[in-house]
Amino acid sequence: MNSNKNNLENNNNDDKSLNELLKILIDREYLQGAALGITKLVISKGVNTLSEKQKDVFQKFVIKKYKRECLFCKNIIVEIDRALEFGMHTSCVNKFIKYIKLQS
Repeated sequence: MNSNKNNLENNNNDDKSLNELLKILIDREYLQGAALGITKLVISKGVNTLSEKQKDVFQKFVIKKYKRECLFCKNIIVEIDRALEFGMHTSCVNKFIKYIKLQS
């Protein structure tokens, strides 16, 4: 359980990107039930206000399922559809392609 707590606190370091991602998940109706309510609480009050049980639910049903880190720049990917397809921000995909072409 400690690793979940540490992961969530690390997520808190990039609040703006994380909150943007969480708002997209809510707007697109990806979340429901407890995960939806806990996500709304995280947006309004922050991860540190969650109980251990809420942190576990948030970690399992939101963070592990939807949070992606760009393989190129290591920042949170907010572009959900692109993240699942390429694992990089749109701009990083373009930079990566340029890099590969320069290496050829």
